[in-house]
Amino acid sequence: MLLAGALYIGWIGWSQLRARGGVALPASAAPARGGQVFLQGMLTCLLNPKAYVFMLAIFPQFLHPERGHL
Repeated sequence: MLLAGALYIGWIGWSQLRARGGVALPASAAPARGGQVFLQGMLTCLLNPKAYVFMLAIFPQFLHPERGHL
């Protein structure tokens, strides 16, 4: 998991360098559209395992089975 995270951070850095002109881009490269950026952000959030682990660790302590069915 640590290696996958490191590779992902490296990929983000490489993408940023290409987008800022640090590396030559083809003339046909267009900037990302708002919808594309939104979908990429949503996918990143949904694939974040830390959020799910946090919810599994924190949420159960607020459940009260004696109060009936959830």
